[in-house]
Amino acid sequence: MKKTLSMLLVFLLMLGTFHSPAKATTEAGAIHYIALGDSLAAGMTPDKQVGRGYADMIADRLLKDGKLHYFTKEYSVPGATSKQVFAGIQKEDVKIDLQRANLVTISAGANDLLRQIKIHETGEFTYDSETVRSALAGVFENIAMTVKQIKELNPKIQVYVMGYYFPFPQLEGEKKEELIKISQLLNAAIEKAAEAGHGIFVPVDDKFGLTGSKYVPKPNDVHPSLEGYQLMADAFFEKFSISKLWPQYNDIKDSYWAYKEIMMLVNAGVLAGRSEFSFLPEKPITKAEAAAALAHVIPVTASVPIDPGFQDVDKNHPAYYEIAKMTEVGLFQSAEKFNPDSHLTRAQMSKIITLAFDLQPKRQTHFKDVHSGFWAKEYINTLASNDIVNGYEDGRFRPNDPTKRSHFAVILVRTMNVLK
Repeated sequence: MKKTLSMLLVFLLMLGTFHSPAKATTEAGAIHYIALGDSLAAGMTPDKQVGRGYADMIADRLLKDGKLHYFTKEYSVPGATSKQVFAGIQKEDVKIDLQRANLVTISAGANDLLRQIKIHETGEFTYDSETVRSALAGVFENIAMTVKQIKELNPKIQVYVMGYYFPFPQLEGEKKEELIKISQLLNAAIEKAAEAGHGIFVPVDDKFGLTGSKYVPKPNDVHPSLEGYQLMADAFFEKFSISKLWPQYNDIKDSYWAYKEIMMLVNAGVLAGRSEFSFLPEKPITKAEAAAALAHVIPVTASVPIDPGFQDVDKNHPAYYEIAKMTEVGLFQSAEKFNPDSHLTRAQMSKIITLAFDLQPKRQTHFKDVHSGFWAKEYINTLASNDIVNGYEDGRFRPNDPTKRSHFAVILVRTMNVLK
């Protein structure tokens, strides 16, 4: 199967974007952070100047902790409605940036409502209840679509949707009570939208309170002070966890021989642990796991694959799509059974890696236990002659032994380096 150089470079770039947690804790080069939204995401001050907002404070702390690689709030637009924020992520440059990112915060929805509330010279507020309800429905729909589309562009990205504080703490009386209810409905709509799109909602209203003039100092301006923005950043970090970006496995430390390669593939979404805290690097990789990994790496069309007809892999199997796709492109052969949970042997691994990347042999190699008539000799020789596999110290390849999960990770990364 011929693979185009451009598609392979896309994967190489993806690997270059994500870094291991060990590096992240000691140097910049880990988190690619994008702040989307309205004037709060941009950092608009009560003096109507763009300054340091909650997004800047989040970025500052990540940088101080040695976790930040990239930050931008250039896509945040003061005055933007939730619909305009959704429209903004349709732009090609924004899409490209989102595909590279692993952390996004969104502030949207408040302007949808503020445009429905008229502030008179007397300080009185008027609004139409039906229009407000319609605006709230729009907020829910637009934010849910925004989060969902970002997740579709980049399934591994973490999306945090910021809630709003009550912006009129200086008010008193019945009008204040009415506006408090509207503010609560707005936050409820945003929270439900975040959940619908599989994002994470960050509440901030409790931190500000209802009389927090210190945090929203000007009666005629809804933007917070620096102290208010700091409250929003603090609320974010109460929800944020680095493990949501990178799994922390108890069974592999940064001194482990294959740590770098394993975490490179884990961070890129190619491999996954067997549980939340265990990777099990010394366990054999299954055929289903190998199919899933390769389906994330090699370029294939997004079309529905032909059903390979395996009796033990029905359409409800968690790796059905990947197994069917990899069979469709020729990495696996159609048969009565696939045996998805069986161990991938070193010989089988040699075959699918060679075919997946159209590798060519560079010289003849020899292993004591791989005779001239062995079915996988050609594939084993191809990997060995490209210095992707080395065999064992006793001069054997052990082709029928299972491929360890750690070995598969290292072999896959070595293959990409050879292609590079």
